[in-house]
Amino acid sequence: MDEFTAKLLKATLRAFYHSRLDELLASVTRGAGAIFMLHHVVPAPPPAFAPNRILTITPKFAEFVLDYVTGRGFDILSMDEAWERMQSPARHDRPFAVFTFDDGYRDNIAHAPPVFRRFEAPMLIDAAPDFCDHQDRAWWLTLEAVLSKADRISVPFDEGVRESGLPTTDKKYAAFRVIYSWLHAMPDVEIHAHVDRWAGESGIDVARGAGQVW
Repeated sequence: MDEFTAKLLKATLRAFYHSRLDELLASVTRGAGAIFMLHHVVPAPPPAFAPNRILTITPKFAEFVLDYVTGRGFDILSMDEAWERMQSPARHDRPFAVFTFDDGYRDNIAHAPPVFRRFEAPMLIDAAPDFCDHQDRAWWLTLEAVLSKADRISVPFDEGVRESGLPTTDKKYAAFRVIYSWLHAMPDVEIHAHVDRWAGESGIDVARGAGQVW
């Protein structure tokens, strides 16, 4: 999801919330429940350059969502409980919510559990085995770290090497969008070769920092 789409989605959801249109349409649009797919949980809002911010929430935001969901009569269930309810022929008048955290980032353990414990709510962390074994890594985070630190970057596109200056936050965002799309079409081994080279040129230790999950 690019930055424009993310902003548009956020604005649409905000309009639904403040107009209370979500409540008016609930009877015809709401199913048996909802599954929230989350990623990063960090204690402070993202910095100015944070192209992966769509994947990030704060503990305060998590608390707001849990309060909002429980206040509207949702039962917060584990994935197993939700599956059992979906398979049950009995009618349940209360909708359910399940909270999942994809990939298994360290910050899930550090910042999410205290909030969920206050609500006595279960949370599911989907840890990616290749990330845990350090056979793979979140290269999009490394790319963000590279562009955040670098003043310029050299990219060997198919039509030739392009040298791009990164003097402003807007330039960094533009570079991230183009490079991310270019890399995303490649096999993982080629992606890591490019990103690791840029990380080395920027003095970023991939093995110890950006791009690692566990």
